[in-house]
Amino acid sequence: MADDALTETADPNSKLIGRAQGIYAQASQTGLALLMALSYSFTDGPYSGSSLSIMGRNAVMTQGRELPVLGGTGLFRMARGYAVLQTTSGNAQGDAVVFYNVTVFAPAGNDRNEVLPFTPVGGSGGGRSGTGGTRSTNTVNSSPAGRVEGSRWIGGAMIVAVACLFSV
Repeated sequence: MADDALTETADPNSKLIGRAQGIYAQASQTGLALLMALSYSFTDGPYSGSSLSIMGRNAVMTQGRELPVLGGTGLFRMARGYAVLQTTSGNAQGDAVVFYNVTVFAPAGNDRNEVLPFTPVGGSGGGRSGTGGTRSTNTVNSSPAGRVEGSRWIGGAMIVAVACLFSV
C-alpha cells in the first residue's frame, strides 16, 4: 500500500497539495515486476478536486517501460494517455526514485471548460505506509498543454518523479 504526500516541492515541509495513493503487488515469479494501481489526488492548487489514475505491470528493471493512464476526475475527467517510467536512483534499503513522463489527453469540456495548464508541482511523502520512515518523493514538472482542434480533446504532458519502495 502507498499513501504518500504530494507537495509543491521536494521539501517534505512544503505545501501539501494532495496524496499519491495506491497499491504495488509482486507480479512475476521470475523477476522484479509489480502490478501498480496509483491515483494522484489533488487537494489544493490548480488541480484541486481532480485526480489522475495509472495502472499496469511495471517491469521495474526495464528503462522506458510504459503504463497506461486509465482516467481521472475533475480536470482529468475521462483522461487517457500513458506514462513512460525511468528509474533514476536506488539504494540498498530498496528505495528507488522513478520519473514518470506522463502524456494525458482529456475532453475539452471538462468541468472548468479549459485547456489544462500543466504547472510545476512537486512533492515528498512517507515510508512504505506513507506515514513515516523512509522519505519518498513525488514531483511534477511541466510542459504547456495543447488543444487538438479536430477531436475537441485537450492534451499535455507532465513529468512525475515518485520514490517507489521495493523489497527485493
